Amino acid sequence: MKTRGLFAILLLLLAIVAARFWLGLRSETKLVHASPELPREVLAAQWQAFMNGGELQGRAEAEFPLRKMRLRWEKKLDADVAGAPIVARHTVYVSAKNCLYALDLRTGALKWFFSTEGHASAAPLFAGGSIFFGDQDGFFYSVAEEGGREEWEFEAKGEIHSPANFAVTPAGTLLLFGAFDHNFYCLAAEDGRLVWSFPTDSWTYASPAVAGSLAFCGGCDSKLRALDLQTGREKWNVSLNGNLDMAASPVCSAGRVYVASFEGKVACIKISDGTEVWRREIKDESFNGSPALAAGKLILAGQKTAVYALDPATSETLWTFPSRDGFDASPAVSGGGVYLPGNDGKLHVLDIQNGREAWSFMVGASLPFAPALAEGCVVFCDSDNTVYCLEY
Repeated sequence: MKTRGLFAILLLLLAIVAARFWLGLRSETKLVHASPELPREVLAAQWQAFMNGGELQGRAEAEFPLRKMRLRWEKKLDADVAGAPIVARHTVYVSAKNCLYALDLRTGALKWFFSTEGHASAAPLFAGGSIFFGDQDGFFYSVAEEGGREEWEFEAKGEIHSPANFAVTPAGTLLLFGAFDHNFYCLAAEDGRLVWSFPTDSWTYASPAVAGSLAFCGGCDSKLRALDLQTGREKWNVSLNGNLDMAASPVCSAGRVYVASFEGKVACIKISDGTEVWRREIKDESFNGSPALAAGKLILAGQKTAVYALDPATSETLWTFPSRDGFDASPAVSGGGVYLPGNDGKLHVLDIQNGREAWSFMVGASLPFAPALAEGCVVFCDSDNTVYCLEY
């Protein structure tokens, strides 16, 4: 009997291992270092959404030291990475083809894996103990932080490529995103109930920015819209003329909202009434990544020739960082550093004051997604489906 019992236990263990293998959970992790002590505020900083959510300024919650970091771990995923990673409560969340990964920030080990029928195609969002994301079948999911259990799903009528943002209101937490069915959606985070939707004239790739009582959405209809968070009513819209497709998300600060386009155009709009403050075209340039805003500088990563730091008040160029291969990713900022994954396979870290490179980290494959700066780490993904975690 004892022999049979041991044999049954062995078979059960083998079955578990085989199941994890066939579910694609066999991805490799290389653990290299463990972090030294850092200030409490740096260790507590989170990165819960694309460009850290809210006004989408792309700023970390604490100031990271501007010194070279080293590899803590790297993890090769089996599924194709679909968007920028986020970090919340010691966990890295990465959306990928037909799945969402939850990885331990400390070790890179897999915590859980949530499968979808459609391909995920944007960064996930963490809010209130749940992770939210959409897929190309038009489903928007809520998944529990503990265990990766599905809580609810909402079906749009088109693909969802827009990273969701959230707003905390007296009526509860609202989730905001656009879809390829020419609609902009607002859902209740608690149960996925549709609060309102607003029709647009084309597809939406961008994440909405939130400032005060308004959400700002831009899309392939060349319009920037200000929508009331509670009702979805349009306060104003600004036509940016021509083929000003906006994959880049807007960014808000100090009563202004800034947008950039594939055509190399950048504009500053007053939040109060939609009045244009300034507009500028950067010749021979294109912007796919969203701008960041910090330290009195609007940071834009060009796909073709350079990174630009503009004066948000005047659009004057403060500095440039030239690049032969360009940048598809959005920058992130902490303290005195601009963290920018490049198409040349390097994570570039620039001094925000002068644009000079402070240090870089080479991985080889191109880096098409924005990084996450949280808990004293920088987390980013390459086009070869590897997740990297750097530490001090």
